[in-house]
Amino acid sequence: MELVATLIKNLLLTIIIECALIALILRRREAVLAGVLANLLTNPALNLVTIVLCGNLSLPYLPVVIPLELAAVAAEVWVYASLPGLSRVRAWLISFFLNAASFSTGLVLSAIR
Repeated sequence: MELVATLIKNLLLTIIIECALIALILRRREAVLAGVLANLLTNPALNLVTIVLCGNLSLPYLPVVIPLELAAVAAEVWVYASLPGLSRVRAWLISFFLNAASFSTGLVLSAIR
């Protein structure tokens, strides 16, 4: 049950951060909905794999999570690029920026706990 609570907490925090930022950047309701969808598709899997590899198998955090974050960026580009008028290049930039922001926030929050 603790695992599920952690996954939900991480997902909600990520959605709040990334959707607030995408709302400021694109100012479109469908962009915020795309942000929710993108994170529903990537965040739980990323966090579950991170917990298993780093928590259960004691692998080092950054070498595990950086490739996972980059995979999430790539997967989320598909969602953002589906928005009308958004080029694939801009979708890459937005996805990278949003993931960097939520990842950095997570690092800061982990450090102050």
